Amino acid sequence: MILVFRKRPLRKEEIQQLADTFCADFESGVEPYEDSESEYLESSESDLEPPNSSDFESSKEDDALQNIPPSNPPANKRDLVGWHNVDDQFVHRMKIPDDKACIILADSSELDNFSKLFPKNLFQYIAQCTNWRLEILEQATNRKEKRTDAHEIMILVGCYFTMAYNKVPAIHHYWSSNKSLGNEAIKLAISRDRFQLLASKLYFNEPKKPDDCNKLYYIEDVVACLKKTYAQVRSESSHQSVDKSMAKFKGYVYDFDIYSGKDSEANEGTVSERVVKKLTSTARESDVFFCFDRFFRSVYLLYTLPFAAVGTCISTRKNMLQFEKRKRERGKYESMHNNNGTTGYLWMDTKKVMVFSNCHGNESVEISRTGKDETKIKLSCPEAIQFYNSHMRGVDLSDQLTSLY
Repeated sequence: MILVFRKRPLRKEEIQQLADTFCADFESGVEPYEDSESEYLESSESDLEPPNSSDFESSKEDDALQNIPPSNPPANKRDLVGWHNVDDQFVHRMKIPDDKACIILADSSELDNFSKLFPKNLFQYIAQCTNWRLEILEQATNRKEKRTDAHEIMILVGCYFTMAYNKVPAIHHYWSSNKSLGNEAIKLAISRDRFQLLASKLYFNEPKKPDDCNKLYYIEDVVACLKKTYAQVRSESSHQSVDKSMAKFKGYVYDFDIYSGKDSEANEGTVSERVVKKLTSTARESDVFFCFDRFFRSVYLLYTLPFAAVGTCISTRKNMLQFEKRKRERGKYESMHNNNGTTGYLWMDTKKVMVFSNCHGNESVEISRTGKDETKIKLSCPEAIQFYNSHMRGVDLSDQLTSLY
């Protein structure tokens, strides 16, 4: 029997269920306390999650385990959290796809590429929304305002692109007669007063906001358009990564989702699990591998996600594998698997690293690290951890480019 530590007292019916399970194991000759090592992994303060109310009550994840997908279903909930030593008989649930690079906007001119990402009907829509704002201004000032069109909105956006790399102290300096400040391309494209008027009235939806709209009302149509066009102009990469970002980012991503508050209609899994499932659902091919960090990782997610996946994890999550609490030498690792093809690893580098994978076994590789005396040393490392470090670089690059803005 597997002993599962809870953060709340067991209810009467749960105690009875445990008693019934114990009796069934005893009658069938199963040693009731086998595989019961369950000390918590020693973690630094930064590795721990703040507690939330779901830790103290029956979670939706527990209920969802009763309806596991038909692929290799566990006999009961205990099978999902039961961990065993990895042996030659173990078979991981998913297979790592062959490496395939992504192709984006191949063999096209700059203008063609721009038109594929930002179609003309998008500028027509923005012009219409901006004209509604100009009508409101006209009514308020009793002054006739010239309406805009898609061509002028494209000029406005082009000016913004130019201003992104040609920095001056103030906006009006772009129209300065001083050669060290003024920008001839911008001055020839649009007047200063017209630019400032359109920039102040630039809109991406109807000005009157409905009562039942969401928080992204004013940008949701533009976001939906860009998500569609970005998906159309690129091929599917075999290795992708998922991460969160709190800063503005002007680079390229496969897909994105803007957090606008708690989803009142959400009824399955945690917030992080729903984010991963929503983003991975837009993958057009099945042979895709995903990496994500400990914010998104859970044992239940690895079992229900229809893709090969690997990532770091937090030792305090529910159903988590608990390794023995003891000191380990650098380069040593332990691994265990559950009945659903998921493997967990604890590897000692300069600190403990926990990684879970649904597509790796107990294979190891040799890697190079820097020792305390600045010399290079060779260490043994689980292949899953080396694989994670190699393929999470897409997110690392995204974070690096984000910091520039």
